[in-house]
Amino acid sequence: MDPTTTFTGFTKNTLKFFADLKKNNNRPWFTRHKPDYLANVLHPATAFVTDMGPVLGRLFPGIVADPTSSGSIFRIYKDTRFSNDKSPYKTHLGIFFWQGPGKKLQRPGFYFELDDAGIRLYYGWYLFPPDVLKAYREAVADEDRGNELLKIKKKLEKSAIHLGGQHYKRVPAGYSIDGPRADLLRHNTLYTELDCRKPPELFSPRLVQYCACQWKHCVPIYQWVRQLTAAPV
Repeated sequence: MDPTTTFTGFTKNTLKFFADLKKNNNRPWFTRHKPDYLANVLHPATAFVTDMGPVLGRLFPGIVADPTSSGSIFRIYKDTRFSNDKSPYKTHLGIFFWQGPGKKLQRPGFYFELDDAGIRLYYGWYLFPPDVLKAYREAVADEDRGNELLKIKKKLEKSAIHLGGQHYKRVPAGYSIDGPRADLLRHNTLYTELDCRKPPELFSPRLVQYCACQWKHCVPIYQWVRQLTAAPV
């Protein structure tokens, strides 16, 4: 597939590549199968980003969709310097569409993940910067804003979308809140998660609209998150 062509879907060979990579996560195997990676993973991923960008941008203005390995498409090569797992390759495709200026992992955005088990869709922040974490805690501690987030959480759960990011075992010092809002205060970030498995759209151009429809459920959390920072999001 020419990486400049319109997205036509991923294929069963895409899933097979990741299944085989899990069993053969070594450089000699990957070197032999790099043409398969380019044809079945990277080239359709590039077309997906190109087509997804304008669609997602209409729902969420200011989205950045950069169809390169230094942009939206994460490199398949792992950084093993600080990991006990020295396998050299990631066994999934990761794609990120982020919002606003700045480094992508310091901004909220939409994350697409694909491996042999299917796709997972996320929206949110990889990790709150210190100033945003402070603003988040103050928002949760505020009765109106905190309860608004709880209502959004319940609404998302009706669509099988889970709210993640809880990290701490205890409520941070200085907050005397219990109940559901106390659980939210244990977060160090905030994101939605939806396990889509293998929808039929995965293997067709309709995957773009499918993902956009799923991410559309995140409009309320997107609007809530926008208020955490004065910087454009």
